[in-house]
Amino acid sequence: MLEDAEAVRKVLGGDLDSLEVLVERYKKLVFSVVGRRVSGADVPDIAHEVFLKAYRSLGSLTDPALFKSWLMTLAARTCCDYWRKSKAHMLLSIDASEYDGLIDERSSSGADDKELLDYVMERLTPEERTLIEMVYFEERSLKESAAVFAWGLAKTKVKAMRARHKMRKIIQTIEEDELRGVNP
Repeated sequence: MLEDAEAVRKVLGGDLDSLEVLVERYKKLVFSVVGRRVSGADVPDIAHEVFLKAYRSLGSLTDPALFKSWLMTLAARTCCDYWRKSKAHMLLSIDASEYDGLIDERSSSGADDKELLDYVMERLTPEERTLIEMVYFEERSLKESAAVFAWGLAKTKVKAMRARHKMRKIIQTIEEDELRGVNP
């Protein structure tokens, strides 16, 4: 089996078959990373864009052995770019009927944790959502996450803390409103 570093060197030398090897090897992972960050209909387009960017900027990869990590960073950044460009995060305002449906479903189904998490994550900014996913779902270190965003470690720690606090506040508001029987 062709190692990543050797495949990268061959692609840089013009061997497109080696590019196909890398795409096949990492397409599920890229689709997974992108699928957690953008809406379902846009996943194939964004994943395709990740591989195009990877091909175009492969020469900037300083250590071909780190291709996988580099590709995952590129995928996360491409998702952030998507949200910035589409301004889709502006559409994530709370819709009263959506909120009522969540409360009713949580009350009757014993609090579906995944649905609550999805609801809360949608209310984060794209950067907050990506940072939380990287640190807590993908179990990346804060240092590695800082590198993805090109931030310092201190800034990354503060942003992660603020995102966690924001999530807690959203959940507390939902719980308080449930107790009072109030809809926002």
